[in-house]
Amino acid sequence: MNGLYLVCDGGGTKTDFLLFEKTGRVRGRAQGAGANANFVPPAEAAHTVYAGVMECLAQAGAAPAQVREFVLFIPGFRPALPELETLLGSGNVRQLGDEKNAFYAALGAPCGIAVLSGTGSFATGRDKAGRTATAGGWGPLFSDEGSGYHIGVLCLSRLALLHDTHVTGTLLEKNRAGNAGPAGCSVHSRRGIPARFYAQACGAAELCCGTVGPRGGCKCMRGAG
Repeated sequence: MNGLYLVCDGGGTKTDFLLFEKTGRVRGRAQGAGANANFVPPAEAAHTVYAGVMECLAQAGAAPAQVREFVLFIPGFRPALPELETLLGSGNVRQLGDEKNAFYAALGAPCGIAVLSGTGSFATGRDKAGRTATAGGWGPLFSDEGSGYHIGVLCLSRLALLHDTHVTGTLLEKNRAGNAGPAGCSVHSRRGIPARFYAQACGAAELCCGTVGPRGGCKCMRGAG
């Protein structure tokens, strides 16, 4: 078996895994929930990545020791890295942001500009002289305009305004109110939306689209990625 390499592309909604040989032959694929440790506990993020890695290795009939390098393109994952290295029994793990793999995957060229809008958003570019620049990608507390999370927050803001101005029967209310809170809470209750968002720490994007996929991610955000 040729030397194996494993790359992982993750964010706040989903995580994709690819195991391949140096020749480019693919030996395993997997997908898991989001692994950005800014949104989930570091231990949970580490175990999500570990599960995806082991699923790929099982498809190839290989062990972690046969992987020459693990490269994780997962923003916010650094707090989870020590636990993942312990689980894998390997210190040969590199963790980077997701701008580099997005750039090369989108362009397949050494220079140009790539824009990504998924759970988060950013733009990154490189010119012919090798100079690089990146804008955005700071996370939902700072920016990420145009991302799924940002759209979700705008929806929540609009629902709050509808409540405060006593406007009812809108399309947004009809489509999303049923997903804006747990049993007993509704958009008509001032405590309804905050109860779900704060007490259950649910993502804003998930609250507004109300479509949670089988792996815990939001279906519309997976589509946006």
